[in-house]
Amino acid sequence: MLKSCPERIQSSLEKVIIKSIDFEPELHFEHTTVFYATNRDGVGGKLHFGRGRSNEMHYGIVDVSIPISHVSGEVERPLELFRVSFGKENKRKHITIERGQRLDKGEFLSVLSHSSRKQSVMLFIHGYNVNFNDAIYKSAQIKYDLNYEYPLVLFSWPSQGSLLGYVADKEQAFYSSSFLAELLCDISNLGIDEVLVLAHSMGSLCLAEAIKKINSSSPLLSKLALAAPDIQKQEFLQEYSTYIKTAFDEVTLYVSSKGKALWCSKYANSAVRLGDAGENITVIDGVDTIDMSEVDRGLFSLNHSYISEKNSAMTDMHNFFINSIPARLRRLKSKLTRDRDEYWAMYGD
Repeated sequence: MLKSCPERIQSSLEKVIIKSIDFEPELHFEHTTVFYATNRDGVGGKLHFGRGRSNEMHYGIVDVSIPISHVSGEVERPLELFRVSFGKENKRKHITIERGQRLDKGEFLSVLSHSSRKQSVMLFIHGYNVNFNDAIYKSAQIKYDLNYEYPLVLFSWPSQGSLLGYVADKEQAFYSSSFLAELLCDISNLGIDEVLVLAHSMGSLCLAEAIKKINSSSPLLSKLALAAPDIQKQEFLQEYSTYIKTAFDEVTLYVSSKGKALWCSKYANSAVRLGDAGENITVIDGVDTIDMSEVDRGLFSLNHSYISEKNSAMTDMHNFFINSIPARLRRLKSKLTRDRDEYWAMYGD
């Protein structure tokens, strides 16, 4: 068990986190809190992290406001094209970062442990083409839409935040796996009853490599959802599958035949991806595979973020993570591969 911080520090930080969570009701927006751990380089200020990589982890908490007009599954932000904004941020309409505070590692873990009430914590690892602020917005949206009452921790690795940064992002995801492995072990050692993990896109590669590095002989973590994982199918089956199934009590794989980013990745790498559906769908013993193709019509991230942009997808994730309902009892269609292996499919919206 990790030793707690000195009482004076712990007391003051608890006040910070409680203040961030327990706001008085506001007319036009609500608040949620995101914890973060990142190996991005700091570029000045409390919340300014760039696309370069740091040799050390940075930790903190962020207060995020969410408008009461928020639509489940959406990340409401001003119109932006090629990272150029064409509107002014308005927290009555947009998910907005209000303020944040950096913490050292001991403070971060102490506040996280206190806020979790030793019951539950969720870790989110974002994917390709995501900058730090966008990762915070996405984390807040996921936590809010899941109605998750415990802490959500964002692990933000140094993605370039660019459609042209695919090769660089893949290198950064591999490099960052050691930092993620350290974070997973730190959270695991807090003695929290339930640790949930959501890894998206190339974040799944970072996670798989981290779990391989940990090489646990028994379950460390509770539930894992791999959403549109950008990993070569054969590489996952040969290099990562056993480690993943050992480290987690339950694993769900969300796939799609319409993910354009995965399609580009498949042909850039000349290999079938783990997140592909259709004739290449992956079914693994002990893992629930769920085909999201019928709800994968999002306009964000090249049709690559269905897991947080569709009500039905969020509902299924809520039933998996929060309600602990097995796939066979959720609103899913049972299907069979040509080899008669069972998987599940979402109904269209």
